[in-house]
Amino acid sequence: MTVDLFGVDQTTAAGRLRAAAGAQRAKPPVEPGFPGGGPSAPARPAFPPELPGVWNVPPRLAHFVGRGHLLAAVDRQLAASGAVAVCALHGLGGVGKTALAVEYARRHAGGFDVVW
Repeated sequence: MTVDLFGVDQTTAAGRLRAAAGAQRAKPPVEPGFPGGGPSAPARPAFPPELPGVWNVPPRLAHFVGRGHLLAAVDRQLAASGAVAVCALHGLGGVGKTALAVEYARRHAGGFDVVW
């Protein structure tokens, strides 16, 4: 079964997904355990077209390619920092520090409440 979510608002998309999920399977016989002890989840997940409430990021470069190892390094640094994270990029002028930061922020926008 496919569910078309293109061009619809969040409420309609959620309704279509619930209807499709209800048609596919029933509830489990017992309630699953609550996963505790880990980092707290955001109040609600970001719907794909939404950006964090505070967003001060320039548009991404149209032709950003490669640099996967640098994006992974930024991800590791931010993941190790906890709930509030800062990661400084350094290097000579014109090597793409801003482009790297913009690309990382755009790729991971749904995981942040504030990006400045």
